[in-house]
Amino acid sequence: ALVELGSSVAGREISNKKRLAQFLQACGQSSWSPATFCSIGELTDELTECADGGSDALWFLKHSSMDRNEGVTVHLGIAACSAAWGAMPEE
Repeated sequence: ALVELGSSVAGREISNKKRLAQFLQACGQSSWSPATFCSIGELTDELTECADGGSDALWFLKHSSMDRNEGVTVHLGIAACSAAWGAMPEE
């Protein structure tokens, strides 16, 4: 058996993908997670900087507060991911 007592702060941060990315960045450990964009504006900025539009890469759009891989969609290219994010209803 294994019992762990974890920090309540870390547990809260891990359950929310957006907060996890922000938590890792605040701890100087953002390299532990893939590139994370917390707003459609950040993703749009990345799209303008990417010469080929990131058309050959798979992009995962994750709902910020759903767990167990629920709310994840996969898109070919930044433009497709950005369009899908823009079509989502606001929370």
